[in-house]
Amino acid sequence: DTLGSARCSALHYEGTGSPERLIAVSLPLRPGGRGTTTPIVNAITMQLERRKYTAGGHTVGLQFCEEAGPRDPIFDKRVCTANARMYVGNPSVIGVVGPLTSGCAWFSIPILNRAPGGPVPIVSPSATVVGLTQPFRSSNPDALYPSGQRNFARILPTDDVHAAASALAARRLGVRRVYALDSGNPDSAWFVDA
Repeated sequence: DTLGSARCSALHYEGTGSPERLIAVSLPLRPGGRGTTTPIVNAITMQLERRKYTAGGHTVGLQFCEEAGPRDPIFDKRVCTANARMYVGNPSVIGVVGPLTSGCAWFSIPILNRAPGGPVPIVSPSATVVGLTQPFRSSNPDALYPSGQRNFARILPTDDVHAAASALAARRLGVRRVYALDSGNPDSAWFVDA
């Protein structure tokens, strides 16, 4: 079964017969986000082509789904929620690559975690907010995983690690003065602390 939504591309599959499984790719695909996401789309497609559209002994197809909305070129809460519900409603979906942003992940994770057949795995290329996986400020990530089983992974380190790495790089480069602009984001505090 393919994802029957205008937000999703046609099935991408060049194997024999029909694919047994489906990977949903949730990214901003409109012009505002396309510069970032086109290389991601190309890399995912290339890897599946190299594997002759198979994974774990099954044939696998791809569908790319838009997570941006009419008001926001990066992500829309309503779109992210609707997409996650669509993914759990399709038993062919074995995993989701994306979302791109932590905001979209925040709405998608609990829905995908409560999927009828068990949590749907999510691998995000860039959702780096600490609170998605670790307690931070008033957030408790356990609330995102109602099944009690974690189903979210990211390929980049969290924001606190990025900030610390930037501070270490500045020190190694011999930077003597640094101005940390506090935009309300904890990254500047993590940079100063490091």
